[in-house]
Amino acid sequence: MPSKIQNQLLFAWVAYWLLATGLQNYLLKPLGIDNLHNYLITAVYFLFFTSLSIVYFRDQFNFGLSSKAQYRGPAGRPFFIALGLSILFFVSCLAFNLWRPLGPDQQSKILKSGFYFPLFSLSTTVTKFCDITFQQVLIVGLLRKMSAFEMPKNRAIWAFSICFFAVHLPLVLIMGLFAFYFIVPSLFAGVAMSYLILRFRNGWLLSLSLHLAFYLVIGLFMRHY
Repeated sequence: MPSKIQNQLLFAWVAYWLLATGLQNYLLKPLGIDNLHNYLITAVYFLFFTSLSIVYFRDQFNFGLSSKAQYRGPAGRPFFIALGLSILFFVSCLAFNLWRPLGPDQQSKILKSGFYFPLFSLSTTVTKFCDITFQQVLIVGLLRKMSAFEMPKNRAIWAFSICFFAVHLPLVLIMGLFAFYFIVPSLFAGVAMSYLILRFRNGWLLSLSLHLAFYLVIGLFMRHY
């Protein structure tokens, strides 16, 4: 596949990611819709863009009547493991908040940061999970499409890593210096997730595990420091 088409795909992917996150921050937030307030609208918003992504990458996910067998027997195990990981993510956040509730100072610090997920409330957990789902679909879809374009795996890993790093840079405009909590790890996460997805049979599941674990760790860190 000509490199020009591959570059166009990468550019379109970055533009789509920035469009979705940009509208959330510059359209929804001024209307009082974010991960804490009117959170169901935010969740639906992410699921809407996730659905559009699935439609575009439908060939990469093999959705359809003929693919029902992939959810049965051994072939369906990764799907149910992903479901279990998702439930564990929810339970971990909500249970930890009940076990070690935030003090007034910690809660105030998190609210001022604008990154509400460490509150580990129902609203912030639901919206963050929908956000992660949106990201994972885009990540897996892009990497599988690059594989379909017969892009060498090493080149695909580095190309994706640069793009993943790039889409995190605008966070500086929204979060200031706090954004580097996400910008710096994004470079390493891009390499790790793309390597797992391209090199392992169920790499998407390993990638999801890494993604969920990262947010749990950053959430716990912010609750204590």
